Amino acid sequence: MSTPVKHSKPVRYVAFEPNTEVLGIMLEGTIAFMEREGLALLLRKHGLEQVAPDQWYPLQRVLDLFTDLSNNPSGTSDMVAIGMKVGEVFQFPPEVTTLEQALELADAMNRAVYRNGDPGTIRAEKLGERHYRLHVHLPFPQDLHYGIWWAVAKRLVPDMRTLRIRREVIDQYTGVYEFEW
Repeated sequence: MSTPVKHSKPVRYVAFEPNTEVLGIMLEGTIAFMEREGLALLLRKHGLEQVAPDQWYPLQRVLDLFTDLSNNPSGTSDMVAIGMKVGEVFQFPPEVTTLEQALELADAMNRAVYRNGDPGTIRAEKLGERHYRLHVHLPFPQDLHYGIWWAVAKRLVPDMRTLRIRREVIDQYTGVYEFEW
């Protein structure tokens, strides 16, 4: 795993466009983690204690929740853990059975669960057989992305002993992940 992102001052995550909405199913892993860890008060604070999988929610509300979580003393580990839960429960289309497919379809799958604005981008670059670079520019914490992709790889790579993930954090919203397996 890579080094978590350390923030010297409080951070705030902001949607790229103010009207962007996210489908409730994408909040499943976040809510499951937070309920298990006794963080339900934060869900209530942001109006996310009752989330329906087929309903749309303001992305900024979700990002405000992640802002609060990221600025807590346990923010780094919470973000990685939430990301791992999200990666564990994410429902792939039936045709996605390999990490290569998940990486190549990541942007399309991401865009499918947002509406009314720019959710950001994920660009996969094939470097070789079972070797990819993923360019991620999304308005979420980098440690959340890391947890998501670690869990996705864990689900789809046949032999985890062969997996190597490297990450370079460019800025608050941009990271580059390199996968070899």
